[in-house]
Amino acid sequence: MSIRDFIAATGIVDVHEHHIPEILLHREVNLLQLFQQSYAGWTQARPYPLPSETRDSDPMLAATGPTSWEALAPFLEHSGSNSFVRNLVRAVTELHGDGEPAITRDNWQALDAAVRRQHQRPDWCREVLKRAGIERLITDAYTDPLLDARNALGNNYNSVMRINAFACGWHPDSRDHNGNSAHTLLQRLGLSPVSFDDYFVAIEKLVDGMAARHQVALKNALAYDRDVAFDEPDEKLARQACGKVSPSPAVCSTRASTPPPH
Repeated sequence: MSIRDFIAATGIVDVHEHHIPEILLHREVNLLQLFQQSYAGWTQARPYPLPSETRDSDPMLAATGPTSWEALAPFLEHSGSNSFVRNLVRAVTELHGDGEPAITRDNWQALDAAVRRQHQRPDWCREVLKRAGIERLITDAYTDPLLDARNALGNNYNSVMRINAFACGWHPDSRDHNGNSAHTLLQRLGLSPVSFDDYFVAIEKLVDGMAARHQVALKNALAYDRDVAFDEPDEKLARQACGKVSPSPAVCSTRASTPPPH
């Protein structure tokens, strides 16, 4: 058996996905959306907004129109050497093409029609995973840190719980860069902390419930907002931040280099 054949026959545990039910299971998907709603989209737009912007600028969530060559060209002609773009082109042509090595002006319409046709099938996503040899997946559904991925996406799924919202939970109005409020999320679990001590207890209950939601790890994605140098926890500073709409960076973290997200 060749190395290639051995690898092809080996089951894969995919530990880093952002499979979000409302996107992954949507039936109206075209070729342009595959580029915009993947990491390839980051070649054309910043994935997270500045404090002065709104979440609508996230290329993974922004609405898109019908596919056209003019809309595809920035990915294929201007960012064609990017690994995310190259891998996606190869996957699209393998799944939907007829031996074409690339997406071109001559074949994009046929590929777009094939993408739209296949995504109408309820079992299409499962078929793609099977063809790729992916047996289990762990997803970070960042739009819903409490998602039970096994219930929403299938028995071969687990999820991580992104902790950004809870790290920014000093006030009910504070939110992470995905727009999540820690207090709103905790309310879904029947928890309504008022004081710092209440919040501390609520976080413990939140973590205790992870197994019931088929969540296997905590994920810290705060590096999108600040540096990655974290001091030891300082309960005194944390208590000072609690209840403030906009606590100072010094209170939120003695090593934070940028103001906290709102």
